[in-house]
Amino acid sequence: MGDKFAALAALNFSIAARAYWVGLKALDLGVDATDAALSQPRTEAARREMRVTLAAIERLAARMDLTWQTIPLDRQLQTQVGMLIDTMYYASPEAVQGYGFLKPAATDYLSAWRQPVMMVMETLEEAVEGRGTEAEPLVPEMPAVGDLGADALSKDQRSALNGFVNAFAADLLLAEARSLATLPPGHPTIVSPYSELDLARILAGTHALEACLNALTSAFALGAFQCATVATIVQRAVYHARDCLRQVSGAASALGDRRTPAFAKLSIAAGRDYLLALNLT
Repeated sequence: MGDKFAALAALNFSIAARAYWVGLKALDLGVDATDAALSQPRTEAARREMRVTLAAIERLAARMDLTWQTIPLDRQLQTQVGMLIDTMYYASPEAVQGYGFLKPAATDYLSAWRQPVMMVMETLEEAVEGRGTEAEPLVPEMPAVGDLGADALSKDQRSALNGFVNAFAADLLLAEARSLATLPPGHPTIVSPYSELDLARILAGTHALEACLNALTSAFALGAFQCATVATIVQRAVYHARDCLRQVSGAASALGDRRTPAFAKLSIAAGRDYLLALNLT
């Protein structure tokens, strides 16, 4: 029974610690977002409390002599890039036309916009797969807005395209946060085969795709995405960590483990962190 509990604790502590680490990197992205900034006092409060909880997880894991359970970054990024490529269909004229007649100017812009985006995507895919040698920052050339006006999209088309932006941004910024999480000092729960040059190429690709999304949202006057998406990533990370810590606390209580109060304290702290994450914007 003790071995099973140790294995459960090692797995859940690793997931929770990794979630906190990536969530903290996402908060860094929020500070640099180009749309309306996250609330600075709330961001600092969340950052401070998340760091305290992460340190407590690490101390307790060390006292229990637990082995961190790792995840390979390259597999995660390859999956996310694949999802980004699949999601691109929903920004095509064909997909948006499913919500009503699409005006010629909007059709032309979406068709032209997708071309440089797919070129950036191909470069990013090569980088996460360890192929290619291009290290220069990518600067995609966006098409001119032309005759696009405030009424270029219908209400339903605007909603559909906003849905694409939100979904694409979530995977894009999560890929960026995970990549940043492997830069020194990194965290023992994440294994990365990438060199710093490799990571620079990956981050150049994600930054270029952010610029592409900004161009799209500006052209069609869509909602801003960066800060809201960062907040969502942090919320999901802390929510996931909270559930993991609750599992350990519950199992320890059922076993009558002497460290039950320490596990319960972690679970309570994670719940408090989640509330702080919900109030970032």
